[in-house]
Amino acid sequence: RRKIEDVLGRKNVINRHREGEQTFSVEFRRKTFRNRLSWALATVNTFTLADGSIEGFAYGYDITESVLSQKIMALLEELNFDLIGIIDMESRRYFMHDTVPQEEESVRNWSGELWMHLGERVRAHVPAAERDEAIAALSYERIKAALQTDTSYEYALNYEEDGQLHRKLVRFCFLDSGRQYVFLCRQDITREYRRELERVQKLNDALKAAHQADEAKTMFLAGISHDMRTPLNGILGFTRLALDTEDMEQRLDYLKKIDSSGKLLLSFVNDVLELSRLDSDKNTMHPEEIPLNALIDEVVVPVRVSAKQKQVHFVTDIPQDLHVSVFVDKLKMQEIMLNLLSNAVKFTPEQGTVIFVFEILNTPIKECNTRIVVQDTGIGVGREFMAKMFEPFMQEHNALTKNISGGTGLGLSIVKRVIEKMNGYIEVESEQGLGTKFTVLLPIEFRETEIQEEEIQIDNVDFTGFKLLLFEDNMLNMEIAKTLLEDKGFKVDCAEDGLEGVQKFKESEINTYDCILMDIRMPRMNGYEATEYIRGLDREDAKKLPILAMTADAYPEDIQHCHDVGMNAHISKPIDPEGMFRTLAKWCRKTN
Repeated sequence: RRKIEDVLGRKNVINRHREGEQTFSVEFRRKTFRNRLSWALATVNTFTLADGSIEGFAYGYDITESVLSQKIMALLEELNFDLIGIIDMESRRYFMHDTVPQEEESVRNWSGELWMHLGERVRAHVPAAERDEAIAALSYERIKAALQTDTSYEYALNYEEDGQLHRKLVRFCFLDSGRQYVFLCRQDITREYRRELERVQKLNDALKAAHQADEAKTMFLAGISHDMRTPLNGILGFTRLALDTEDMEQRLDYLKKIDSSGKLLLSFVNDVLELSRLDSDKNTMHPEEIPLNALIDEVVVPVRVSAKQKQVHFVTDIPQDLHVSVFVDKLKMQEIMLNLLSNAVKFTPEQGTVIFVFEILNTPIKECNTRIVVQDTGIGVGREFMAKMFEPFMQEHNALTKNISGGTGLGLSIVKRVIEKMNGYIEVESEQGLGTKFTVLLPIEFRETEIQEEEIQIDNVDFTGFKLLLFEDNMLNMEIAKTLLEDKGFKVDCAEDGLEGVQKFKESEINTYDCILMDIRMPRMNGYEATEYIRGLDREDAKKLPILAMTADAYPEDIQHCHDVGMNAHISKPIDPEGMFRTLAKWCRKTN
């Protein structure tokens, strides 16, 4: 009503007529006498009479059909229908409404014999390799046959238009019960088609990844089986030989080989667990402040010994007398350097050379301020192997490697994963027969050096008279630990579980024990609970007595848990006697 008043109101018409306008039109909705809504167009034409008066000629049309048609077309266009029409299946003639602009026309209606026109369109727009299939799929015979057995028929095809390839979906369905007239529409489904292709591609990629993961798992388990059985075979085989021989010299040789196989098996188990944790993102960094020279020396010293034994020249280029510390995960840093250096020595023949460079960069590379280079003149690796050398269990087997004792095949995989967790990079250059060069870039935080405790020399420590309380539920482990300790002069009381050990401590006189060695996984009361109970006792020595964890639970979070409940240090199983005595010397010396 307001719209009509604004356009056709008497005052508005007079004023606009005097300004030169003569035609005024407005579209509006109205209710019919049956109370149904329809659309109308009202028009007023004005003119001036001879006496100066203004008259108007008014007329109106019902434009409901036209408006609805426009709305339907607009809606179809919104739904990406670029062609709609009706086909008379008897005469094969049609009427089409093309909504795609053609030759500056926004809408074009066309009619005639449909299948001739469809053939022309297919040949003009469908890629050559797909034309014959499209013509057959859109033939009169195919459509008629399909509609006789189904309510609709559709076909999707590629369609070249505006220099681009589109995906079109053509649908046919009957309009009447007499099945004479067929409704046809063509819809652009390019966006949906591409989304579906992407979805299918993602599914295929996921399936491929699943197959690869399954294959990798199979290979991983096969590698584990093989590499565990190799040292285990040595342990069992040489044990049997040692038991069968009466020759003590021969038996000693067998025991040394058992020891070597056991260390290899332990190394393998540790590597598998480490790799598993790195892959599962459970392995986190535990940085600590360490003097740079001390960190490097702990790596260089054992490598220098093994290089000398093999008659390999070991050359180092490392910072000297730098009063600087590094804030890093010590074990992870040493793992990187030792893996690369031990491999270099292993695969370098006698009189060859291994070079170790540790460099602090004045100008960072890839946001890394530290460069580590390990280069050797060893056997090198082939180009094909270089592409997969960081994958688990990958070991190159050829004439050059056949006389070199193999490792676990996990070292380089661990190195790469650790470096990536430290936000660093590793590169390798190698040529078979000439040597290999690894370059590692790492972002490391450097700090001023703090004074460190002097390392204890075990040979100079006398443990005679020291008394220990050993918590251990495994009889074999207890026998091994007790024997090692007593051979060094310790007096040892043993408890088979946490509850027994706590009771022995409670019944002892104050300061009876100089130290407690605490297993963690024990029946009735575990090591954590036993430690908390002892620390909570109301007696003088309960608070200051050193309690050292001695357990196979050796992950960083396990070590932290030991400290959290009141233990002073952590000794990992299998027991390394030298490391155990060094730790004992440190803590027993503090209380005596």
